[in-house]
Amino acid sequence: MKLSKKSRFAIGAALVVGFFGSRALWNRYRPLPEPTAGNVDRGEVAFSDSDLGSKEFFSIPRAIFDALPEIYPDLFVEGWQGIGFIPRESDPLGPPIGLVRVSVYGLESYAANCAICHTGRVAGKTIIGAPNANLNLHQFGISMFTSIKRPELTVEAVAAVAEQKGKPLGFVERQSIRAWIAIARNKIAKKDTKWFTTELGPGRSDAINIWKRVLHVPENGHLAWADIPTVYNQKLKTKTLLDGSLTGDSSVRAALTELEKGRPARDILVHRETFDDIMAYINGRLAPTPFPFPIDKAKADRGQGIFNDSCSSCHGTYGPGAHTYPNRRVTSEQMGVDPERALAMIPEMVDPVRQYGYAELIKIDAQPAYIAPPLDGIWATAPYLHNGSIPSLWHLLQEESNRPTVFYRGFSEFDPKHVGNACEETAPHECGMDAAQKKHDPRLIFRFDTSKSGNWNRGHRAGTTLPAEEKDALLEYLKTL
Repeated sequence: MKLSKKSRFAIGAALVVGFFGSRALWNRYRPLPEPTAGNVDRGEVAFSDSDLGSKEFFSIPRAIFDALPEIYPDLFVEGWQGIGFIPRESDPLGPPIGLVRVSVYGLESYAANCAICHTGRVAGKTIIGAPNANLNLHQFGISMFTSIKRPELTVEAVAAVAEQKGKPLGFVERQSIRAWIAIARNKIAKKDTKWFTTELGPGRSDAINIWKRVLHVPENGHLAWADIPTVYNQKLKTKTLLDGSLTGDSSVRAALTELEKGRPARDILVHRETFDDIMAYINGRLAPTPFPFPIDKAKADRGQGIFNDSCSSCHGTYGPGAHTYPNRRVTSEQMGVDPERALAMIPEMVDPVRQYGYAELIKIDAQPAYIAPPLDGIWATAPYLHNGSIPSLWHLLQEESNRPTVFYRGFSEFDPKHVGNACEETAPHECGMDAAQKKHDPRLIFRFDTSKSGNWNRGHRAGTTLPAEEKDALLEYLKTL
């Protein structure tokens, strides 16, 4: 008996649902794999050139990725580079850094890995492990959700762009893209996306509140806005996150970032070997790029002594000899910094994480505190403080009353003298857009106002009372880390 097209589709859909339903059930209850030592080579590939096993949870068809900036230039100002994606020098027309080609149900797609956030472009250099200070994660969400909701996104519109780019779509690709658009619209219709706002700006994340939404933990009203961190020198860290609240298995601590993709919590543990490899790479091979400008060695040597006296009790020591790192947590009140991110982590996170099998692997100790980070490669990590509220290390060493109250983030010019983003003062303690920023559409440049809750630039007073010549020496030493 010949089946109708509708019947064949129904049977195919049932088989797909049955297969993935069974797999999800198996992943839900099967024994978790044991930790491994990890493999450095595999970890290097996983960090920058894999999908981390999450392509089914967080990917976009290549044809749609190519088409969106053409269909919606108002949402993708300056294309994907305007969102902060960094083109690959070896493949400028392919997926940008942090995305890789994958096949999802037979459809060529792009999926994300660690490098999307943790590879930056600073002083004309692409630096693996440094934060992507131009990546506007919330604008990415706003642009994606808005474009999917709008009626202009159709198979025909995507196919027209593909034809223009010399990559015409076949029949099967068209049907797969049609299904992707329909599924995406259905998912978005069920989501509360109001928390995607334009208030973060580039280079920052709202990760903890995203975790809460994925784990169905009530939010407590505190802003979790935080700068994307570096990932150097992790082997000395026993505590993770900006508040130091996570302890335990280092690979699992790193893998929890996958929650930001909406990846099921237990699926992360089931595929933990990928993160064992990534940690082996981070701990065994990944190293910061040296400061690319001249350094006054005599001045830096003097600065090292000042650093050891003024900064090492929180941030550790950096040689010669073995490095140290104290994993020290300090309350936001003691530090005098904006407390919002520290207050966003709450004890209610403990039970939801425990129920997915994490209880024997990690512990959560929520406190209104921050942990002083290692400073490896600090020259390439501007802006500074946990919320990215200070444009340069020079400004960080100034008294609070002399720090800029307003500056601009996104596509900043690097200032090697002050070590960080250039600050061209247009008013007392207010930076205007620098020369590099003025080359971009002003819609891409974010005005950072430190008077707003979550953005305060106060606190971290260590070094601010040093004589000017000692501050200069300390700054010179920080360039060497």
